[in-house]
Amino acid sequence: MTLLRSVVIVLFMLFVRAAWAQDEPPEPPSTAPSIAAAQTPPAPIDSHPSTAPSSSHGAPVSSAPAVVRVHEREVFSIRLPRAGQSAADRARAASRALETVMEQLEAGVEAEARVEEEGAIAVVFVGKTPIVTVDEEDAAAEGITLRIHGATIATRVQEVVRVEKKRSAIATTVFSFSLLVFSALMAFLLLRRLGDFDDKLRAWLVSHRDKLPALRLGKIEVVSSAAVRGAIGIAARVGYRLAQLAVPYFWLLIAFSLFDS
Repeated sequence: MTLLRSVVIVLFMLFVRAAWAQDEPPEPPSTAPSIAAAQTPPAPIDSHPSTAPSSSHGAPVSSAPAVVRVHEREVFSIRLPRAGQSAADRARAASRALETVMEQLEAGVEAEARVEEEGAIAVVFVGKTPIVTVDEEDAAAEGITLRIHGATIATRVQEVVRVEKKRSAIATTVFSFSLLVFSALMAFLLLRRLGDFDDKLRAWLVSHRDKLPALRLGKIEVVSSAAVRGAIGIAARVGYRLAQLAVPYFWLLIAFSLFDS
């Protein structure tokens, strides 16, 4: 009953508020905007067309330079298209050429960056691989001469080649050292296995000393069973010693082949 009474009271108050709002007289519309509009003089009409340059007829806006990268490293940038290739296409082609050079460096091919000028163009090479061709317009876009532009690109490419050679040398050294440690571990395990095999062979010879047959030629005993047991034991001992020498020897050969440079 208390809940029902509260609901009835709330509905009654809402009804009274709505009725009171309907009885209030509406406010007269404000005439200030219309008066201000009437007092504002019309804007003068300019009989002469604007002489401001249109963006479509003004100086061309240079697009963002396309960056040449190798192994996520920025090398240089290209701003202008050339010979039907956009700046982005030229940058991609130069990046692919640098990737080829990096693969050659990993294979041990030595190469240096250089510039060959042919008239109004300059070609940057690394070894025998052409990286990029630039002309006077590319140099003008950078605000320098063609010779300086080509030399700047060659210097940056050579720096990347130097860094990549250093990185490749470090990676090769780390890999060689890891392989050396792994081979040493395998040699150690092999020596332990040879020792276990030698112990088991000698234990077997001791436990089967009465079961080893003698060597006979017809009815004639050529070698007694004791001599056979002794010969097997000597051969096993000599083989074990030779294996102990051979395993470190081959490990040293592997080590020298890994660090021959």
